[in-house]
Amino acid sequence: MNRLCLATNGLMAMNARRVHMRRRELDGMQFLKTLFWVLFAVVAVLFAVRNWAPVRLNLWGDIQADIKIPILLLIVFLLGFLPTWLLMRTRGWSHRRKIEALERSRSASVAAAPAEDGEPAL
Repeated sequence: MNRLCLATNGLMAMNARRVHMRRRELDGMQFLKTLFWVLFAVVAVLFAVRNWAPVRLNLWGDIQADIKIPILLLIVFLLGFLPTWLLMRTRGWSHRRKIEALERSRSASVAAAPAEDGEPAL
């Protein structure tokens, strides 16, 4: 019994060290992620300031539009990004619903199955 307690305490200490190391790794990754987005924002602002010039777009017929280059690029980016992002969000929502339904059915089946004598219930 005493050896079991020592082994359990040793495993708990190892798990605590692993969690601490993992947390430090995540903090480092968070720093790199923040650094990347700050650098991206600086480059985007520099690009926008340097290229703040109007561009004439010939749409259809005699319709023309004057628009600044950075705004045009932002509109084009959003036209490509938003449908993809919405598709990802709807698929994630659908998958979450399926997982929740499976978890509910699993917990209902486990609760409905009586435990046999001598066997612990799950």
